[in-house]
Amino acid sequence: MIEITSITRQILNFNRNAFNSIYDSTLMMQNQSEQITNSFIKASPIIPPEGKQAIDEWILTFKNGSQDFKKLIDDNFDKLEKVLVK
Repeated sequence: MIEITSITRQILNFNRNAFNSIYDSTLMMQNQSEQITNSFIKASPIIPPEGKQAIDEWILTFKNGSQDFKKLIDDNFDKLEKVLVK
């Protein structure tokens, strides 16, 4: 039984680490895209202030959604660990 628990824990940790790596990579790409977008918006005279505000709100909404998603996944990994590895 101890060996099964150890294997289960290793599989769970592998999946958690894989998710964290993918999430962190996606977050880095998002941050770079945000910087490029902000540079373009600041330099562009054709985008009205309302458009700039809408883009800023969109970026903030994405960040909040991304953080909520990460927390949800982390919480579920913790719940799964409690169920599988007793």
